[in-house]
Amino acid sequence: MYYFNDEDQPSLHASSGMTRSFVPKPSYYAIRHMNQTLGDYRFSSVITEEEGHLYVHSYMHESDENSLIWVAWSPTGSDREVLITLDNLPGTVLFAEQMALADGIAPLVPFVMLDSDSVQLIVGESPVYLHIQVPEPSGVGLALTGATLLLRRRR
Repeated sequence: MYYFNDEDQPSLHASSGMTRSFVPKPSYYAIRHMNQTLGDYRFSSVITEEEGHLYVHSYMHESDENSLIWVAWSPTGSDREVLITLDNLPGTVLFAEQMALADGIAPLVPFVMLDSDSVQLIVGESPVYLHIQVPEPSGVGLALTGATLLLRRRR
């Protein structure tokens, strides 16, 4: 990633800057959006990796494990999109947004919840960020888990 300004002159990496003549290029907005969206999140896991079709990665908030972002994209080529279904969601999708390539608010992506743990949406080469809220574990579940751990320690 190059942060310098380019003047689009013939040379090695001549048009690699994030600005041209100090005017932001789409890559500048994409990286800014990614940093603002995932800055407090850390890579958690690969959810799906279907080469040439679909990639989904999970990111967990560094101080709130109930806040996740799934990033989904498809290497489908320019102006091509695919309808996908994501199953086994760990929580509720609050909203979905596409990576911003211009100044302003990132475009929202429509989605359909098929049931409590499945969502359907259209993705393309530009990543879609699904903001997911994981429910708090119930107190009963925690008590049972704690009791199980205590019993194992006594053995």
